[in-house]
Amino acid sequence: MNDIIGTIKLVLSEPTTCWSKLSKKTVNDALLYLVVIMAAYGVLAVLMMTLWAGPLEAGIGIVGVLGSLVFGLVMSLVAAWLYNVIIGFLGVKGEFKDAFRALAYGATPGMLLGWIPFIGILGSLWSLVLQVIGLKDLYGTDFVKVIIALVIEIVIFGVLSMILMMVFGAAFMGMLFAAGQA
Repeated sequence: MNDIIGTIKLVLSEPTTCWSKLSKKTVNDALLYLVVIMAAYGVLAVLMMTLWAGPLEAGIGIVGVLGSLVFGLVMSLVAAWLYNVIIGFLGVKGEFKDAFRALAYGATPGMLLGWIPFIGILGSLWSLVLQVIGLKDLYGTDFVKVIIALVIEIVIFGVLSMILMMVFGAAFMGMLFAAGQA
């Protein structure tokens, strides 16, 4: 646990120089770190929900936290893989582990502040900046290529999200329509 707290301090206090130290950590280290800070975010979000909405909604929130933790981990792995593929097409050599480290450790401010109403957006923006810096440093490239790759990745995720919403929306409407016919 001391290592995780030390890593949080490192990322927050040395946002531009921490990446050389973090590059020595394994993917498993980054994965464990991400699980811990995502779980902390989930617990704090449920506590905030309990204060604002009441215990019933918080109970539902606990189930949501577990689902979000699994979904968040899977999406982090997919995002790192996709980023690595895209940056490779831009002529930058690197490895999946570099992308995953940047995304996992860069998520720190968003996970630590994201549960606080209105302030959470600042944590998310700070995370994005840290991730850009981390990707630049760990891949040894320039900001332009990092940002181009991130924009392409965001567009891909956006298009896939819209397709999934249309498919699930059509399926849901079909179920409603079928239920009305019975």
